[in-house]
Amino acid sequence: MMTVDPQVISSGNVVFARADGGRGGCGVGQFVGVVEDVLTIEARNYLHVRGGLENVNELFLPLAEVRLVGNRQVHLQLAVEELLGQAWQRPPGEVAVQSAGF
Repeated sequence: MMTVDPQVISSGNVVFARADGGRGGCGVGQFVGVVEDVLTIEARNYLHVRGGLENVNELFLPLAEVRLVGNRQVHLQLAVEELLGQAWQRPPGEVAVQSAGF
């Protein structure tokens, strides 16, 4: 899998989930939100995404979950169901601290 350069993603880019059930699928999936910022936390890059999904106002998505960037759009390799099944509603550092029991 090719790694996406975080510098090609800008605040205001629109983020979409994967359209179909397969990882190699084409097309635009469900609107997830808008990029607020690209963060680097503990040497890993994350997209801070706001708005878009019902009952989820913020997501902190690992850059590794991005499959394509172009035309001010970010396309994820995850379906909406996969997004909602992860603990990406909290900032990455906060998740690590809670996992350690602090």
